[in-house]
Amino acid sequence: YIANFGEQRVTSSWHLPPDFEALTGYPQAYFQNDGSLWASPLIHPDDMAKVEAHISLLRNGQKSEVEYRLVNADGTTTWVQDLGQGTNKKDGRALEGYGVVRDISDRKATEKKLLLTQRSIDQAGIDILWIGPDATILYANEAACRTRGYSAETLRSVAPHTIFLDARFQEGWPAHWA
Repeated sequence: YIANFGEQRVTSSWHLPPDFEALTGYPQAYFQNDGSLWASPLIHPDDMAKVEAHISLLRNGQKSEVEYRLVNADGTTTWVQDLGQGTNKKDGRALEGYGVVRDISDRKATEKKLLLTQRSIDQAGIDILWIGPDATILYANEAACRTRGYSAETLRSVAPHTIFLDARFQEGWPAHWA
């Protein structure tokens, strides 16, 4: 996108990529002569403050990166990453901003699943330890900490055989990674 900045708001978004309509369901003409692209119902209300901060940085001629949700014409949401830069300064203010918006919905869905998995492992009722190739503890869930009476930080700082296994573990563990 390329945006022309006015005193109070983006006065016109005068270049949007052809795939913008496919991304949002809104025709390009809807925004072509209307500067309310970033103030429209296109931006999810919960993300408006982030977008306004992004625009402020662009207006000041800075680079900015922000992730936010678009509300599509059909009411669904699309997560996007917006990488922008303000340019063509006059009196310290940017006259234009340009940037790239890309769909990150798949990544956000994956992050949500990973967070759920992490929380499930953290709160599982059984001991879970992740042990690296060098036989060091990389992760210990809450149950493992309770069972052994150590904090996760302490468990990560000591060799596993000193806590719950014999010395043969340390010697034989690398073979599991070969």
